Amino acid sequence: MSADYQQYPDVNIDKRVRFYDGQFLKDQDFIDEQKYHLDRQRRLARSLSVAGICDGLTVSVAADKTAITVQPGTAIDEQGRQIVLTTAQTVIPANEHKNKTVNIVITYHDEPSDDRGDDTKGSKGYRRFHEKPQVTLVIGDEAPALAIALTQLTIDSSGKVSSSAKADSIRQYSGLQLPTSDGEGIILRSLNGASDLTHLSSSLTIQGALTISDSLTSANGPTLSVESASDGNQYARLSSSLIVEGDLTPTNSLKFSEGSKLQLKSGTTNHAELSGSLAVANNLTIDGKVGIGTAPASEQLKVAGNTAITGTLSVTGTASSTIAGNVGIGFTNPGAKLAVDGGLHVGGTSNPGDNNLLVDGNLTVNNTVALKGSPTTTGLTVNPSGNVGIGTTNPSAKLEVSGALKATNATLTGFLTVNGTQRIHLGTNIQRYDYGNKYGVEKGSDIDISINAGAYMLCQAIFCKSDKRGKNIHGHSNSELDLQTLLEIQITDFSYKDVINKGKTQQKKVIGQQVEQVFPQSVSRHIDVVPDIYESASVQDGWVILATDLKPGERVKLIMKNGEEYTSEVLEVTEEKFRMALKLKRDNVFVFGREVNDFCVVDYDAISMLNVSATQELCKRFDFLKIEVDQLKTAFANLNINTSYLGK
Repeated sequence: MSADYQQYPDVNIDKRVRFYDGQFLKDQDFIDEQKYHLDRQRRLARSLSVAGICDGLTVSVAADKTAITVQPGTAIDEQGRQIVLTTAQTVIPANEHKNKTVNIVITYHDEPSDDRGDDTKGSKGYRRFHEKPQVTLVIGDEAPALAIALTQLTIDSSGKVSSSAKADSIRQYSGLQLPTSDGEGIILRSLNGASDLTHLSSSLTIQGALTISDSLTSANGPTLSVESASDGNQYARLSSSLIVEGDLTPTNSLKFSEGSKLQLKSGTTNHAELSGSLAVANNLTIDGKVGIGTAPASEQLKVAGNTAITGTLSVTGTASSTIAGNVGIGFTNPGAKLAVDGGLHVGGTSNPGDNNLLVDGNLTVNNTVALKGSPTTTGLTVNPSGNVGIGTTNPSAKLEVSGALKATNATLTGFLTVNGTQRIHLGTNIQRYDYGNKYGVEKGSDIDISINAGAYMLCQAIFCKSDKRGKNIHGHSNSELDLQTLLEIQITDFSYKDVINKGKTQQKKVIGQQVEQVFPQSVSRHIDVVPDIYESASVQDGWVILATDLKPGERVKLIMKNGEEYTSEVLEVTEEKFRMALKLKRDNVFVFGREVNDFCVVDYDAISMLNVSATQELCKRFDFLKIEVDQLKTAFANLNINTSYLGK
């Protein structure tokens, strides 16, 4: 007869093996001995424990995100069986898991092992049971019975693994189960595996003293915590309502956080009498009239004596409030009608900072406005005529500045006139470009651009710095080669595609790409926008309705109806529309074109100097030819003389 290996809970064990001297033992006797101990062990675990992780069993994802590894650890399932993983176990998602959110679970499993084989003497059979927990990837609610959840992962279409939003919350930890009369049990376990948070599934009643070193949190939110105050005393903080029916005698002080209540009931009326002081750190709500230092009167609040408010004072309603004396906010002895120690925000609630004034809306002053950095400094003045003075108290023009003027990203819609000996200095950090081994600059170095003009520049003259002491002279240019280079530069007739800004006039100039092939040191590459789309379009729900060949990641320039220009990244593209990172309102826009990082810019100074060198070469050749012509003239004259002698 084969041995019976059935275990709890499939069978109830109520007998244990009794050994005696001279007893003949069969295999079933040893099996029953194991069954009894396993039965009692699992019954105890099932009665006083809850299923979950005891230690270890952490889950990690391989660097290439294609494999999942569960580290060694221990868990208990709902039958009280110990799930012991002794070596790390790795699983690889299958095709059925792609584009799915899967749970990683572990289950108890054992199987016969250590087969004696057919080549041994004696009986045949397996000598051991091997407890081999199984790690499984399950989709949705497909988890095997009695499985312990370890984590949740997301697998994309290529089989790459990443954590889901529920990766930590789905992880199930073991705990203690306290027996109850209804058989449901009260569970005490760590909250989401945290080492400093404990979760109790039922109410907690304490008979005797309760000592709290940190905080106590109930399932519905309120907390009871112990806090140390600046005076060295400790207080118990309750974040919910406190209802006292009868006497409440605090040994130190009683404080209430915002939103909590104190209700004192005596007989049929609510009445609170304080013979000492009352400290309110936040809000205090009183239904009825209050008298401080005096009996309550017709007013909601009547105070006999001075009033000092260190917290918040809110005055609501439509009635006017009148204060006959000076008001101090943050000051105890105000010397003005209103003295504020700190920031003042008009029209808002945010903190403007100490001693700052922040106004959300218009600020109207029917006289002179003077803003000073200090009591002795002349700052900004706006007089009743609307003139603005900086550094002067009596401006005679719309803007008068006494001192130096420095502007960053300033935009002028008219003319800027500078008279006298004053100068305008444009900084050297407007834009920087990588010229890359051109103009004698090492590869990777930057050239500072002080003026980047998108249209024409008109001036009387341009003076360029050229001092020998600031240069490393490498020799004179080869004029013969310069002449050859100049002859290879093509002068092209063209007109601009951007007819709105540059007109339709035909131009006769060079083309950067052609010049770059024969005279590369005169051409540099910059970031700019090309008019390769140049069409009007409508905007609907943030999408620009226009068919283009744009691609996500490219940047495109838009011109609004008011003339403002914006260059922004393209996020999505369909056959008939595209969407940008720029938030667009429902309106019409002009799509100028896309931004490129290889926009050709020609240094006409370099071409001019090339022309000078080539001209010098032509002068050399002209001088040489002139000498030859003079020599030929002399030779021709001598020839005529000789011929005349021969004629005689």
